[in-house]
Amino acid sequence: MEAIWSGPYSWPFYESENHLNPLPKMSGVYLQTFRYRNGYLIYAAGLTRRSVLMRFKEHTKGYVNGNYTVLDIEAAQQGMRKEVWHGWGYARSHREEFEYRKEEIIRAY
Repeated sequence: MEAIWSGPYSWPFYESENHLNPLPKMSGVYLQTFRYRNGYLIYAAGLTRRSVLMRFKEHTKGYVNGNYTVLDIEAAQQGMRKEVWHGWGYARSHREEFEYRKEEIIRAY
């Protein structure tokens, strides 16, 4: 199997902040990454039949609603996993904590 990687691209609406191109309007396999040393460290991978842009907008809702785990980006860029918010099952059973910390969590995403 041959794979061709294209990127990096910006998370939607952060293009001017991080000086990367917008996500392409195509479907397929995508990687969520952090800058790490002289390259990138993979955080997650996915596959979509919709456009990658549409899928990332769905991911954005997951982060903003507290459903996804939010990592400390600076720690991730040093190769360390440090969670700001755990998300997933923890999020469902700790909604009050999420609401209390929501601004902090959203700033970190």
